Amino acid sequence: MHTATLFADQSLARRVERSEALHAADYITAMEQLTPERSAAILPVAGGYAISMGAGFPMNRAVGLGLNEPISATDLDRIEEFYHSRNLSVEIELCPLADQMLVELLNKRGYTLQRFLNMLARPLIHAEATHLPPPAIHITTIGPGEVELWAQVAAHSSVGLSALPRDHWALTLSRVTAHRPNVTCFMAWIDNKPAGGAALLTRDGVATLFSASTLPTFRKRGVQAALIRARLAAAAAVGCDLATMIAAPGNESQRNMQRLGFQVVYTKSVMVRA
Repeated sequence: MHTATLFADQSLARRVERSEALHAADYITAMEQLTPERSAAILPVAGGYAISMGAGFPMNRAVGLGLNEPISATDLDRIEEFYHSRNLSVEIELCPLADQMLVELLNKRGYTLQRFLNMLARPLIHAEATHLPPPAIHITTIGPGEVELWAQVAAHSSVGLSALPRDHWALTLSRVTAHRPNVTCFMAWIDNKPAGGAALLTRDGVATLFSASTLPTFRKRGVQAALIRARLAAAAAVGCDLATMIAAPGNESQRNMQRLGFQVVYTKSVMVRA
């Protein structure tokens, strides 16, 4: 599939990282409504947000910093206090196009590199709104009565376990995803059995593809390609002009996205201080 090449300048990074920051913030709003006992919290800072979902959750870090606003030592002080007061390590996503001051502050304070995250993106055109899935795979959007089924599929696939306690973080996060505003959850079916799931967030012309999962029995059968195409079609239908997705470098998700026209526009570093 041929798509136009994106130039990863600061303008693109600002748009993408603002979308990512709001994407993370939405989780906290939904968690406060659905699971108030978990004491999820958020700190707006330096054009982004510091997110705390609670111990054991994968998204306890600051995102979107230093792109739409400059960052100062005082801002970093506030972020560190936010996490330390919750007995969490300080994790910061560092975009390579962010304010250089953020790099300097992290260096001075002894932050270390934990891992990399690839930001992938591609333009969207209206014609993609007419895409149909392959006959063997049926794609649906979930209704209110299917939230738990979708959460089970998403959670079991993501953590690789066949049985999870009801309060497992992956199940909680999947349920929260299904209740978020501006999010549509998709299910892939093969032979009338749930085969995989995925989610789509649309806001301000940006489509964020996330929470992709395929159950082990149905892998290598085109489930994720069908879910990607279905989400791109849905995003194009509501007027989005840009689609984004985060993947660990070199994993299968990145491979699937690049086959369908996504490109790595930049690589973020996750920086950590205990």
